[in-house]
Amino acid sequence: MALITRIARLFKADMHALLDAIEEPQSVLKQAIREMTEAIECSEKQLEDLKRREEKLNSYRAEQEKLLTETDHQIDLCLRANNEKLGRSMVRRKLEIQKRIKLSERERTALESERGKLAQELAMQKAKLASIKEKMEIFVEESRHKTAEATRCERDYSVSDDEVEVAFLAEKERCASASHSNG
Repeated sequence: MALITRIARLFKADMHALLDAIEEPQSVLKQAIREMTEAIECSEKQLEDLKRREEKLNSYRAEQEKLLTETDHQIDLCLRANNEKLGRSMVRRKLEIQKRIKLSERERTALESERGKLAQELAMQKAKLASIKEKMEIFVEESRHKTAEATRCERDYSVSDDEVEVAFLAEKERCASASHSNG
């Protein structure tokens, strides 16, 4: 199985190298920029999802804390009424609420950490994209400059049909006068 995987990777790498040689570098750069932009958009969506989840957890925690306060009042009421059975039931409920609050706090901390890592990765992706865009602009400008220079050189070295005709007639005349001088 590992051998097949290696052969597949080699074949894939060779195909990518062949395609890179065939394709224009500018179009390859544009494609890379598109892919990076899509990856950044995906990361931004993930970051928004994490923010929404964190907001929901904060809302949930606020609800649980409100419920905890109400439960404390109910426990006080039960103890004042000397109803131990109902008091124990309310204490159980209070403990369950406290556990839910702890769990939601752990989850919120994990989300916050994940969001921080993702935000850091996103910042790095954006910086890398900006760098690649800058390099592409330089590459495009250099390509444009080289193309303009090549066109100018072609224009400078190109010879029109009229110039060829005049030069041909001059050569013909020079040849004719040289043969009369020798003869």
